[in-house]
Amino acid sequence: MNSLIELLSDLRSLGVILTLDGDRLICNAPKGAITAEIRQKLTDSKQEILVFLREASSPDSAVDGNGALSDLALSRSQRRLWFLGQMDPGNPVYNIVVALRLNGKLNRLALERSLYALVERHESLRTSFYERNGIPLARVLDGAAWKSSFVDLSSVVEEEAENEALRTARIEARKPFDLGGESLFRSTLFRISEQHHLLLLVVHHIVADGWSLGVISKELAALYAAIAADQQSDLPAIAFQYRDYVRWEQDEGEKAAERQMPFWLERLGGSLPILDLPGNRRRPAIQTFAGKRVALRIEPFLAGRIRESCRATGATPYMFLLTAFKVLLARYTGVEDILVGSGTPHPPARPQSRGPLERFRDQSAQVRRSVREARWAA
Repeated sequence: MNSLIELLSDLRSLGVILTLDGDRLICNAPKGAITAEIRQKLTDSKQEILVFLREASSPDSAVDGNGALSDLALSRSQRRLWFLGQMDPGNPVYNIVVALRLNGKLNRLALERSLYALVERHESLRTSFYERNGIPLARVLDGAAWKSSFVDLSSVVEEEAENEALRTARIEARKPFDLGGESLFRSTLFRISEQHHLLLLVVHHIVADGWSLGVISKELAALYAAIAADQQSDLPAIAFQYRDYVRWEQDEGEKAAERQMPFWLERLGGSLPILDLPGNRRRPAIQTFAGKRVALRIEPFLAGRIRESCRATGATPYMFLLTAFKVLLARYTGVEDILVGSGTPHPPARPQSRGPLERFRDQSAQVRRSVREARWAA
């Protein structure tokens, strides 16, 4: 089943949409997307895909008096974030933010309708959470109540309006979400002048990730272009919502986890090492999340050498650079076993993809071996 999930995920990334028509499998794809290899995979997996689509279209939850889907189970990733939210309520560290500068004349009504269409399109953007008898559950709300915010700053000098928009956007970006509230997705449009706007989108990590906001931005642009032109959007219908992924995870995913558990208990067993870097500041007793990001530009010649090395070893640039980083940490600390956390995509718009923990484990195992081999080689 895991290979089927990956196949469906890859197809979606290519714009290939699979739907059911009775016992027939209907495939809609952009021109040139279906290669001979993909066609063969579809033929070989046809019966599995049909079963999966039938299960995904069957009801699996209750519908309350307000038309909301309720009593939905959470994924493992969502349960972790729910737990962290109960341990430290009001912490905005899991807010994911994107700010879009909109230059030129803006059709505000078309933008608002586009945002509403986006919320209607993605169940995750109108999902909230609650607890019953100690068990966290999810509900998908009717999108009719969702509203965007608008702040008009055009009455002041443009430079002042720009500064005020940025100041207010920073505050809005760090405003915590109530996981049991009406929406975990916020949108604020700042009007700086007639020709300049700032659109701020904020979503909680329990329903989205950074990759998801990339999808949201692209789909929002497509919806706005269509609505502003009074046309129908050509975005394909979403075949899988996040609850479909959760259903798979509870069934096939749990079985796969049970099979893999002994390996990972052995691989990641023992006490977790604490990395004490020889820095000029002590590690705080309580985690503050007061970190910073440092950007480094790699020169073209060195980037080319990295790509060549990756091709020769079958590694990705991410694996190569993370391994180098771990080797550096090992040289500084003398520690051989180093744990580095890494964010990985887990988008709600692609419930058929693997979860972040599985991907992180794959990368972690590769890097731990690489670090040890590098230290011995040195």
